[in-house]
This record gives sequence, structure tokens and C-alpha cells, in this order.
Amino acid sequence: MVDRTQNVYVQGDRSEEGEYGSQLRDSSNDPTQTALPWLLEYIMRGAKFDSSDRDPPPRCHPGTRTTIIDKIHHWLEDPHPEKKLLWLRGLAGVGKSAIVQTLAEKLSEQGRLGASLFFSRPNGRTDPRQVFPTLAYQFAVQNPSYKAEFVSQYPSTPLIWMIASRPETHLKALFCEDDVKPILWEEDVPIDSPEACRDVEKFLHHEFTKIRKHYPDHIQETLWPANDQFLRITTAASGLFIFAQVIIHFIDDSVVGNPITQLRCVISIISRVPLSQLQRHPLAVLDAIYGEILSRIPRDLLKVAKDLITSLILFDRKSAKTSDINLSCICNFLIIERDDAITSLRHLHSVLSFPKTKDIGRARPRFYHKSFRDFLEDPSRSNEYSIDLKECGSALFWGSQALIETTRDPRSIALSWPNRRGNEDSKWLLTVAVQRMRDVDKGIRHGPSSSGFLIPFYSIEVPVPETRLQSIFESFNNRQLLKEELSITGKLLHDATYESPYKPVLDLLRQGETVKYATLPSLGIDKARLMNSTCTQRALRNRFWSCVLIELDEPASVQGDFEFVDLLLQFYDVAPPIEVAVWESKDSGRCAVITPRDHGISYTSPFSTIFVIVGF
Repeated sequence: MVDRTQNVYVQGDRSEEGEYGSQLRDSSNDPTQTALPWLLEYIMRGAKFDSSDRDPPPRCHPGTRTTIIDKIHHWLEDPHPEKKLLWLRGLAGVGKSAIVQTLAEKLSEQGRLGASLFFSRPNGRTDPRQVFPTLAYQFAVQNPSYKAEFVSQYPSTPLIWMIASRPETHLKALFCEDDVKPILWEEDVPIDSPEACRDVEKFLHHEFTKIRKHYPDHIQETLWPANDQFLRITTAASGLFIFAQVIIHFIDDSVVGNPITQLRCVISIISRVPLSQLQRHPLAVLDAIYGEILSRIPRDLLKVAKDLITSLILFDRKSAKTSDINLSCICNFLIIERDDAITSLRHLHSVLSFPKTKDIGRARPRFYHKSFRDFLEDPSRSNEYSIDLKECGSALFWGSQALIETTRDPRSIALSWPNRRGNEDSKWLLTVAVQRMRDVDKGIRHGPSSSGFLIPFYSIEVPVPETRLQSIFESFNNRQLLKEELSITGKLLHDATYESPYKPVLDLLRQGETVKYATLPSLGIDKARLMNSTCTQRALRNRFWSCVLIELDEPASVQGDFEFVDLLLQFYDVAPPIEVAVWESKDSGRCAVITPRDHGISYTSPFSTIFVIVGF
């Protein structure tokens, strides 16, 4: 996006706290900054042009795409452009993101870049609701005049937009509307123009030179590849940069370590694809290369590799943090041994980027380009190598659920790829269980479908019948979870006990005696034990609820604890005696869930307070 002061917004295919943290601190006395921490929760993370999540970003090879870049620069230099919106369009793999990245970097150097946002389907940056919060956040952090409501005071300030995408039908319809068309400039990025073909040749020459220098013992010829081999590759590429990049990754595969045989394989694959097929389907040779890469995986490990690749897609789509879901986590969910995982993936270095780290289990490989993912998701292209996102997602969900059940007895935790020291694996599983609680709550509130409750699991929804949902509730180690995340656990136990969306599940839990109802005295909870207890309070993020954990026979640590104990003592003065919900668990003890206002007991707190008692 550009204003004539000037700023540019670009959109195409360092964590935000790290990128903006110093600027936020420098502006700590600015009252307009008070909204920024709130806005930060709604932005698209990792989408900025210089974000570390995109490192290394796609860039135009030096000296390529000069015509189209020069045209756009000329447009940006115009102080009064007739067109305020550029739509840069082209098929997958032609280099749209590289063009926009190159422009964004140049504009940033000149101090003219207002904001940037790069969508990425493989990495889960796809939510259109995050676009304007992201742009507003970047403007507010980088542009002091914007923070001072410059735009609202001077609405005529000219901003210009640059959007890069595939030529999708719905976008064509939008850009043809009467109020958009007069300000729109459309620019196509062709895949087989003379300039595009020359640019791909220039890129390939440069990369093959690097490979020759990297393998001096293998390649002693001055001219490598031979002219006829180079011509075959450039003809097959037909100006498509993604093809050239995949070919280079394949030939320069460090795991194979033999560019001579890799080049022969490429030439053989190109020779097997008829020209007529290539004309109908420009990605036919690329598909054949992808098929060759996957065919090298040992047959007994092909399912392992496909499951891991599919899992990467599922977690990347939701932008799951690597600290939460890494390669070892995925293997633990799917019961894949460490050695099988590493062996199955070692043949995929041409299509997956592996972080440079000593502990691969704590990292998560990334796709070089979405074309590989598109290939896998289209059975007509990938055949036996096609993947099923729903099937793998269901396996991940129930595999993680089996691990959650082990938290009832930490001694039973057995992981296929232990990746943490001491009790870290146990703590990690508790965080998985807390997230499962959140997801179960969302699924139940949406109501059942014909196949059961649809429980969200990252980028998919898993249908869970009522009977299996009952087993999920029974798997939670409530006492441990209350210690880990008091507010979320307490609220879920309360809602499952008292709110109508949970009634079908609650009826099953009562039949199985997982939930019972009893009075406090009948549970052995008398006034003396309540007086000799300690309380921990947490407020929920929406601030309308708070949760208080009461641990019996633990002396009160602060005077304020008695305020909550005094409130509970009122239960003993109500006739007839009030029954409270009791959650039973043979592995993790019992807990009683009480909400005073549900029983007409009033108090001065602005919160609706949930009490959970443990230790009886």
C-alpha cells in the first residue's frame, strides 16, 4: 500500500512481537499504543515481507523479471496515478510472490512501504478476517501519523494497492465491478513468454555453476550440463520458475550427493513426457519429478512418509507453533518411531525444507512450494501417492487422545519419540489436554451433526459420537488440569454440569457414574476442613467468570482466602441441603463443582464464580 508521502501495501502468497517489540517499547508514552497489544491478537502472524517465518523468502534472481518490475516502479513513481490498484496475476509457480517480495524489499529500503501481507496456504496464513487488522497494526507501529489518526483526519490521502494472485474467477468478478474497474491496472505474469524463458535460463545457469563448484570431484567437465541437456530442461520449464527450482533442489540433493546421476534421471523423466501432454498440462513434467522423488521412499515406509507429510499440511494450515507441535509430537500422536520417521523423510529434501538444528524432533519441516502439496491433494495427478487429510486428521486426533488418557497415571506415559527431559513430556501432554478441552467445548456448543459432534482439531473437524465424547471427558485428569489451567478446566466442568448443550453427554456421564450429585456433608467436607484449606483464583479472559480451586486440608496461605471459604460456608445454612456435582475419576480423585449463584446465594463479586473442591 502506498501513499504519496509514500506508502505501499502489497499482498501475495520474525514473529510479530520480535519485529515490533522495540517500536512498541519506544512508544510506551503514546496513548494511542494502548490498543496495539489488543490488536496484536487478531493479526496474521508471519505474513510480513521480512518475517522470519518466511525465511528465506522467494526473491527474483538478479537480472530477471526486469521488464515487469520496471513497469511497476514507474507506476509507483507517478505522483498522480490514474490507477490506484494493481492486480498482478499468474498461474501457480510463475514467480508472483518473488516479484512482490523483490518490490517490497526495495520499497522498504526507500522508506515507502506502508504494509505488506503474504498469504500462504501451505503455512496456514489464509484467514481473510486477519487482513485489515494486520495492515492496521503495521501502519500503527511504523507510521506515527497513522497512529495519530492521520487517515481519519485526511481521508483523501492517496493509498495505492498491489495484489498478486492466481486469476481466480471470483476475483475477476470482483475487479470487474463498476466502482473498482476505473482504478484497476491488470498485469499478467506469463509462463512462456520469451523474457520469462530467458529469465529461467539465467537462473538455471547460475544454479548449475554453483553445483559444479560444490561437487568438483564429480563434475570435471567445463560444460555441464551439456548443451542438449540444458536445452531439454529449459524447454520443459517453459518459463516456469517453480519447475526450475524443483529441478535444482533435486539435482543438488545433499542426501543423494551425486548430481551426475540426478541430472540423468531428470533428462530421462523429461523424455518420457510427450510434448502433447506437456502442452495440455504445463506441470506434467513437474508431476513426474514429484512422483520420482516419492518413489525413492522404501515401500515399507511410504505410509509413514505420507502420514508425516499430511500432518505437516494440517498443522501448517492452522499456523500451529513449532513449540507446540513439532516432528516428535506428530510421531507420538501417530505412534511412529524416530528412526522410521527420519528414514522416510530423508528422500524428501528436494521438496521439504529441514531447519538447521541438532534436534530435528523439536523442529517441523516446511514445504518449499505449495505446488507439491497441490500435487499430493489431487489423486488424478499423484495416483498412489495421493493423501487423505480427513483420514490422517482423525488418526492424529485419536492418537493424541490416547496419549491424553495416560495423564491419569503419569507412570504409564510411553512415547514413540520422547523429546523432553524429566517431567516435560507429562507437562506437554497436559497442554494437549487443555487444548482438547477448548476444542470439545467449541464442538458441543455448535451442536451435534448426523455423524456426532464435530470437534475442531487444527484445520479439520473430527466427528465424535456421544458415546466416544463420554470417554473423552472420562480421560481428563481433572485435578492435574485444574493445576495446569484452572480457569479453562473449571469452566468446562461447570458448563458440562449445568448448561443445556452438554445435556446429551451429561446424561451418559451420569449413567456411567462419572458425574454424581451429593451434599457437601455427605462427602465428608465439613466446616472445619473448609476452614483449613487454601484457595487459588483465576479469572477467565472474558472477565465475566472466575474460578476458585479449594484444596482441602491445605492451610490458607493469605488472608483473602477466607473470603471464598466464608461464601461456601453459606451452603451449610440452606435447607434442604444443596446438592453439588461430583466428578469421579479412579486415577485422579474426585472434584466437586459449585456455582453459588446457581443456587441463589448472592455475593458482592462482579464475577460469576465457579468453586472446585479437591482433596476429599
